[in-house]
Amino acid sequence: MAKLTIPMLVGHLLNWALFSVLFVQIFIYCVVSTRVQCRRWPNYLVAWIFLSEVVQTVTATIDAFRDFGTGWGNFEEFQHIGLMWFSVPVMTAIISATGQLFFAWRLYALSDNIYMPTAVATVACIQAGAGFWVAAMVKRVGLVAGLPHQSFVKLTVWLGGTAICDILISTSMMFYYLKRDLSNSGSRSANTAVNIVRIVIETALLCSVLAVLQLALYLAYREYHYYMAPGIALCKLYSNSLMVILNSHVLMVEHRAPITGDSTFSIFDTPSMARRMQNMALNGHSENGENGEHELENVKRSLCVRGILGR
Repeated sequence: MAKLTIPMLVGHLLNWALFSVLFVQIFIYCVVSTRVQCRRWPNYLVAWIFLSEVVQTVTATIDAFRDFGTGWGNFEEFQHIGLMWFSVPVMTAIISATGQLFFAWRLYALSDNIYMPTAVATVACIQAGAGFWVAAMVKRVGLVAGLPHQSFVKLTVWLGGTAICDILISTSMMFYYLKRDLSNSGSRSANTAVNIVRIVIETALLCSVLAVLQLALYLAYREYHYYMAPGIALCKLYSNSLMVILNSHVLMVEHRAPITGDSTFSIFDTPSMARRMQNMALNGHSENGENGEHELENVKRSLCVRGILGR
């Protein structure tokens, strides 16, 4: 019995712990974003993440109260699926696909290559569809004990697709990071770009590690539901990863030099880029006496501006 209940308990505790971290991340974003001018779509993305995670946390907690509260000691009550078909496969598929598509866009912005981002986006959509497929099966089965026997193929496709997508993201980010780092080494502005891309790589790598761990636990110990421990909280890791990236950029924007006029900047701007663009716009020439427009293009290339500012 302990081998069945402990993974569920650990999953719910981890879920709430990461939700607390996410709440702090969103609070920081809300406070800082009110002091800077940025595009509106990241605000919509943050609102979507927050609402989705609130729904996932509430539905998962309802099952936690039933399993470890009102139904404690009743094995039949524990075996009942409840809202798990919605809180785990459906919400995890939606939130993880959101995070993976965001990483695919960042990968396209960084590499300016359509092939790898398209592959990532395709795998993300496939694993999301497999998640809904698993949800329909879980709701039909109705019992936790029946999941390992009746859902092996579906769960393997879903968890495997999630792991493959995260591995593609982290390895591709690492490849383009090393490529940009070697080509732009020694530049102060390039160092800023390196720091930003490094954050993206670290968050993508963390997601891929947990996804691979969940798949390995399912394949090795699916009878004891050890895979549910990371599975319940996996979507929180994607949400926190997105918020870390958004906050890292919006905090940089907050500390940049003030810009006159009514221009609205992306939250993916950087302090050094903003200052140099402002000086070029006001003076028309760079500090070295070169043409301002030509120097601006050089700065954009050295900063990998497509990966920093977005499109």
